[in-house]
Amino acid sequence: MKENYILIDIKDKDTTAINKEVMNLAIDSFLEDNPKNNISEIIYGDSLSKVFLEILNNDTTNVKNKDLLYDILEKIYDHWRSVKRYIISDQNNPRFEELDFLTLFDKFTEALLGKYRELCFKLTGKKFTVYRQLPAFANAFLLTDSNSNYIYKELESAKVITKIAFRTPFVSYSASNKRTGIFEIINANPIDGLNLSNKKWFLIPILCGKNRIHVCISERYISLGVSLSNLFQFDDDFKNSKPDGIILFGSNTIDGIYYDKEKDIYIGSLKERDEIDYFGYLKKIILTVHNIKMIENGKLPIHGAGISIKLNDTTTKNVIIVGDSGAGKSETIEALRLIANGQIQEITTIYDDMGYFEIIDNQIYTSGTEIGAFVRTDDLENDYVYKVFDRAIFLNPKGKNARLVLPVSTYKEVSNKYHVDYVFYANNYKNSKEKIHIFKQVEDALLVFKEGKRFALGTTGEKGLVQTFFANPFGPIQLENTTNSLLETYFQLLFNNNIPIGELFTGLGLENGKDNPKYAARHLIELLIK
Repeated sequence: MKENYILIDIKDKDTTAINKEVMNLAIDSFLEDNPKNNISEIIYGDSLSKVFLEILNNDTTNVKNKDLLYDILEKIYDHWRSVKRYIISDQNNPRFEELDFLTLFDKFTEALLGKYRELCFKLTGKKFTVYRQLPAFANAFLLTDSNSNYIYKELESAKVITKIAFRTPFVSYSASNKRTGIFEIINANPIDGLNLSNKKWFLIPILCGKNRIHVCISERYISLGVSLSNLFQFDDDFKNSKPDGIILFGSNTIDGIYYDKEKDIYIGSLKERDEIDYFGYLKKIILTVHNIKMIENGKLPIHGAGISIKLNDTTTKNVIIVGDSGAGKSETIEALRLIANGQIQEITTIYDDMGYFEIIDNQIYTSGTEIGAFVRTDDLENDYVYKVFDRAIFLNPKGKNARLVLPVSTYKEVSNKYHVDYVFYANNYKNSKEKIHIFKQVEDALLVFKEGKRFALGTTGEKGLVQTFFANPFGPIQLENTTNSLLETYFQLLFNNNIPIGELFTGLGLENGKDNPKYAARHLIELLIK
């Protein structure tokens, strides 16, 4: 697949030099995708840039066909905006002594728009009557820092991203739109023999729950890296702290997850290929590394949704809904928000996809991993996308399994410890009149949760009714024996503490099941306010 991105390193260049570089990049990119394109040899290739510069300098001697040039200019401009463009600058750039990076971002955008409009006027003789302030210069600005004296010398050339600014709406298309398989535990360190010299690499330090994860990502997948900013809290203190995990995304070594016992670091690696060019791969390998570490520390990873519900009588109920992709977790939460008027004071999302249980003073508490959500647009209310349009990152919006990434909680809310009051398994495949069933025996509950049944909705390459151990292929399935022991310990404690464990019938996998989570949400509200 052709790589559809452009990196612009501004270094210490001024606006004029950068605008000239951008013009050449735009022309080169357009001509590469549109060979010849009926452009006359007189203005083809490098000479096209020269003609545009001459026009900007009021020299129209070589302009033989203004209509043709204007048509070419518009095609280049449209093509340029269809390509993902990223500005990169070192945070120690001397230009930041006068301008902060947001001001600089705006300045370059305005300068480029100004040159484009000036060219249009000189070719047509007409000024604009409608001005659209489009993100013409770049989609995102990445501020970077050096990575010297890193814990692994092989990764020192990767530039650390310290700040990200992006224009909304941020829309990105990738080579793939679904994730398949699981991430295997391997016995060889993928960092051994790693070579980062063939491309630019970036290191994005994030907090996944309480774990510090360093995401080392190839420039080819930088759109996925930018999307992380809506899903995870950035780690501002990365230079003073050892990472718990490292992700190599787009490596030239091997796939899998390795534990470096000497350094006490978990390393997840995916080799460069079209298949992994999907945000689900990046998100899930991060979470798998997190979950494996949690299991080894005696904590139980939860693939599901956690919500804290404040009722009208001011009591708070913390509800956990367990389920794999497409089970109806996010949809039930959104349905709760829509139908809870007058019955619930407030709903706080603890986590939308992954969290974990831990035991404190013989009670079970839960915390989350992500500040955002990665959800299918098909499963949302028709107008919901428009409500979050100004904050969301849209991934493959034209295709099947279209997704958006949007922030839903603060890191403080996510990392807090919440007492577990209800635990449900999200059943999306059974048409049940009773939308909630509470288990009376711990063995019955364990059977359902361990089986992890769901009707696959095409988000992972699976089809029909499938099973995944504890509905969680991201850690528990890799460490099944240890997780089994944890499940029995945690579920027995829940029963001993009289915490209801049940099955919530979301019905999302049934025919015309999009509205079914609303009914499950209504029954959940009724149960909570009894």
